[in-house]
Amino acid sequence: MDHQTNEFRDFEFPYDNPMSLGLHEFPVPYPWRFCGQESNLDTTVLVEPTNMQTSGATAQATGVAALVAGVYPQLSSQQIHNMVTRGCVDVASSNQNNCNGTCDGLLGSGRLDAYRALTLWGEVVRDTVFAGDVWMSADVTINPGVTATFAAGCKIHVAPDNQASGTGKIALLVQGNLNVAGTQTDPVVFSGWCENRQKNDWSGIYVYSNAGTVTLDYLKCRNATYGVYAQKTITMSNSVVDSCYNGIVLGFNDSTIGPNVSISNTIGNGLFVYGGAAQIDGVTIEDAGLHGIDLWSVLPGTSLENITINESYSNGIKVSNSNVSIPPSVIVTGSKNTGVYLDNAQGQLDGVVLQGNNQAVYASLGSNIYLRNCSISGGNQGLICDGNSIIDAGTASSYGENEFVNIRGYYANNGNANLPLNLIGNCFDGSTTPASAK
Repeated sequence: MDHQTNEFRDFEFPYDNPMSLGLHEFPVPYPWRFCGQESNLDTTVLVEPTNMQTSGATAQATGVAALVAGVYPQLSSQQIHNMVTRGCVDVASSNQNNCNGTCDGLLGSGRLDAYRALTLWGEVVRDTVFAGDVWMSADVTINPGVTATFAAGCKIHVAPDNQASGTGKIALLVQGNLNVAGTQTDPVVFSGWCENRQKNDWSGIYVYSNAGTVTLDYLKCRNATYGVYAQKTITMSNSVVDSCYNGIVLGFNDSTIGPNVSISNTIGNGLFVYGGAAQIDGVTIEDAGLHGIDLWSVLPGTSLENITINESYSNGIKVSNSNVSIPPSVIVTGSKNTGVYLDNAQGQLDGVVLQGNNQAVYASLGSNIYLRNCSISGGNQGLICDGNSIIDAGTASSYGENEFVNIRGYYANNGNANLPLNLIGNCFDGSTTPASAK
């Protein structure tokens, strides 16, 4: 390599680098320093500044190029060259006094850094397809107007915490177009790259409000703070979000989630929707650490269909400041607190199955709930009406039969209940506190 022109003169490179060549400053630890144990990615070569000249530099540059070729065997020679040069750290600006006032053009691309050369970071500045194993060491931004495609079978290993970037947990930041094009047999997988992966290792996939088209098909996302956080409408299907702090967040958009989307093992919400009119159809949520689905100030047109929620630590479905219909295809089981919780909201429950929830339905703060043909069984309380709320099960002729099996019928506390209940099995009728509240 010519240290002045930064060119490999013995080769012809016909391809452009799809990534920005701009420098991205961050300290450079070995991967196992912040994994707590050795990673599958071995970057033992870190070229420190020395007094050697071209003969020594050539050997080191060749070694790093060999590392890049070993990790990414699908790359062309031009792409290997670009990854090596973009992995360099600028040293000209810190050595001006040693160069009689200016080092411009004398120090090439700078100090060679194997870790930076081997990993993905920076900005995607032109349409790019990612495939195979990709090691992500700092934020990657898909620029406006640019399309990034992750091909079937692509595995993106993300460095944990902030020790690679120095600017917080790492994220895929989408301001352009994102196409996750996995298949049933070869999904696209985003996960932490350490063996002892945690639910908060990296930030997740963030879709900005100025993003373009975002399609996620056969995606598996693990170990993130947010599996997917979208402030722009997205389409997501055939995907898994697992072992993340929060599953999916949709803000002020009309995203379509489903079919065949699974969210499991979160610390926070499985699915949190605020604003917008999302279409949720064909989603399974297991073991949410807070609410299975949390709907806050959503717009008319928000749709829930073919949803199963199991073992939420708090509420299966929480609705706040919204008017939502919950149809027969929704099943909520095993919620530690409440199956369906309405907070200053209106809900129409038609044929919903609520099984084994501590409380089946809770209406608070002026909420109105209308039940028709619902099946409520197991657990402790059937219906709780509180805070000037109304629970209306109407009559069998107008609302259908709401079956309560092996559960307390209702409990009204400063609320109003119109409940001709159909009690089956080991049930006991409702009670009120105070008695005049019935």
